[in-house]
Amino acid sequence: MISQTIRSEMISIEEGYFVKEETSSYSGINQRWIVIFSEAAYQRECKTLNKNFQKGSEKEIKAFYKLSGEVFSCPHDAEKHLRKFIKEGKYTDISKIEIVEVKKHPTTGRPKKGVIPSTVGHQIAGEIVPSLEKKQALEKSKGFFILATNDLNNQDFPPGAVLKTYKSQQSVERGFRFLKSPDFLVSSLFLKKPERIEALLMVMTLCLLVYSALEYKVRQKLRENGEQFLDQLKKPTQNPTTRWVFFCFLGLHIVIINGTKRQVTNLKERHRTILHCLGPPYQRFYYSEKW
Repeated sequence: MISQTIRSEMISIEEGYFVKEETSSYSGINQRWIVIFSEAAYQRECKTLNKNFQKGSEKEIKAFYKLSGEVFSCPHDAEKHLRKFIKEGKYTDISKIEIVEVKKHPTTGRPKKGVIPSTVGHQIAGEIVPSLEKKQALEKSKGFFILATNDLNNQDFPPGAVLKTYKSQQSVERGFRFLKSPDFLVSSLFLKKPERIEALLMVMTLCLLVYSALEYKVRQKLRENGEQFLDQLKKPTQNPTTRWVFFCFLGLHIVIINGTKRQVTNLKERHRTILHCLGPPYQRFYYSEKW
């Protein structure tokens, strides 16, 4: 579908994004397939393609020189290996191809006058260069991706809304990636029963809900209060991650005096900024002298 999409036929929906819709039926369900072209993704993928194309073409050129140095017993074997090399080649073109005979004298030393050397094998000869046509063909497929939905109402759910909904999933995916990190030790658990796996998923989803809600509230309050929080690079930001906030709260200790009075040590201005955003339910654990 992407290979059949022409850029000039696509409609711009927002800056840097172009779309084209098609209808399809999959497993008996009618769907809208939205082909999306992103200029930012195109530039990013082409940059990666240039690096891979250079490495791939250099690798194929070395492989061809190695192949051209081999001596085959007959022309058929040489042509067979040449066809296989051309079929598998992704980055190069070969021109002026020849199957040449390799001749040697049957005896060592200086040959006698009039003795004709005999054919001992065949080699592949030719010129190999990086293919601009193959590179351009690879570039044509870059920057595209497809979004599918079974919501057929393109008036209430236009392509722009489909793209926005797709992008909003990234925050959830990032959250699950964080929950799967070694810090949570989830990978060390072995659950045999499906019920226990479901229970773990429920706990992880609940943790992600709290994690996301906390991040949303901190960022919202920082903007409302006109405050900023230093990120990992010591630069002020109003969009800190919950993971970084958790990390910054490491090192705080509760000191109990005479069994009743308690005091939180190492409480700094950055901690107070976050606590100011979160409000009294959180502040009482750090400011109050009672449990």
